[in-house]
Amino acid sequence: MDTCVVGGGIIGALTAHALAQKGFDVRVLDAGRPGAATPVSAGILFSIFDQASDSAWASLARHGHAAYPKLCAGIESETGFERRGLLIVGMEAKQAEQWARANGLDCEILSPGECHRRFPRLAAPEHDVALMPEVAQIDPPRFMEAFRSKLQDDGVRWESAWVSGILQDENQVRGVSNGEQEWQAEQVVIAAGAWSTELQQVAGLEPSIRPRRGQIIAWRSIDTGNLPIVLDGHRYLVVRENGEVLAGATNEDVGFDVGVTAQAKIELTDFARRWCPDLLAAEPDTQRAGLRPEGEASGPRIGAHGKIQGLFFNTGHYRHGIICAPGAAAQLAENF
Repeated sequence: MDTCVVGGGIIGALTAHALAQKGFDVRVLDAGRPGAATPVSAGILFSIFDQASDSAWASLARHGHAAYPKLCAGIESETGFERRGLLIVGMEAKQAEQWARANGLDCEILSPGECHRRFPRLAAPEHDVALMPEVAQIDPPRFMEAFRSKLQDDGVRWESAWVSGILQDENQVRGVSNGEQEWQAEQVVIAAGAWSTELQQVAGLEPSIRPRRGQIIAWRSIDTGNLPIVLDGHRYLVVRENGEVLAGATNEDVGFDVGVTAQAKIELTDFARRWCPDLLAAEPDTQRAGLRPEGEASGPRIGAHGKIQGLFFNTGHYRHGIICAPGAAAQLAENF
């Protein structure tokens, strides 16, 4: 059965993988828009949610924790997967420990002195912090390059194309189009991130996806020793195995504006240098912005349209797209 996935970010790619494994003939249409979220993601395989540990968000995150080691092990090319551990400095350590235990993660409470002993290149915290040593990370651009190659080897067709229309006949989906070209399909999955809102309108739905701009900065190659991922509220510091250091992220309601700002660079640089004094010797090399698809607080939209047969959505994952992608793809595939 021909199936078309609209969107070539990590949600679309893992959705295509899950459907191909079930025997569907899958085509991915990737617009490659500037400001897509996946290339500007830190790749932290972790999220803390305000909701209870059994919420839709937390369930997807738990699935992601278990899935990524197997996913990355099954890819021959390098994905940037590594377990650096996560240091939570922006919330009360005991609270972070309780959350970790409820979600099946190991957690240690470190005093400021113990934290400095283990991570001497990190600025000493002012209070106890929580260390989750099992938390891993990927490098999203490298992961996507490797995973896209694997999908194509497995028979998934991948095309660079934008989509603006949904073809249907008597409430049955027949494919998608962009005014110049049509792609026939018996099933269509909208996984277009922030741009899913445009196709929601085309499908006669009330738009529920809003773009939120997240800016990050990066140093290309800095020796920072054995630093773990540092999480302080919604700010993070991530060190790649190749020496790249990322600091992020802003959270801005500016529509589809994918520009970067001087103010964000100042704020993120100050944050990064607060925790990693090694960065005082150099200015950031790059600054980028991506649009996260903010949906409903209760969870992303995963499932059937409801009125148009064969039309599905997998979108609205906001800033949690990386960790939630495997679970969201598996959940959607169950509906097919």
